[in-house]
Amino acid sequence: MKQTPHQKGTVEQEGKTYSATYWIERGIVTVSSFDLGQKSTQLGGMTPLTLAQLLLHELIAKSLRSPSNR
Repeated sequence: MKQTPHQKGTVEQEGKTYSATYWIERGIVTVSSFDLGQKSTQLGGMTPLTLAQLLLHELIAKSLRSPSNR
């Protein structure tokens, strides 16, 4: 399976808009953000965009829990 072109996904959380790039390669969705890092998971029953947005929410939550952001 080929890698899909990189696409942009955004989410709003706590009044702030976050964006990241995501792509699919070999059934794995990867989300990457300069400020938040990178996270991957297997593509399941969700659409790639929905899964990318979920991963981005997880990166945001991790960032907000980080001691450097308190």
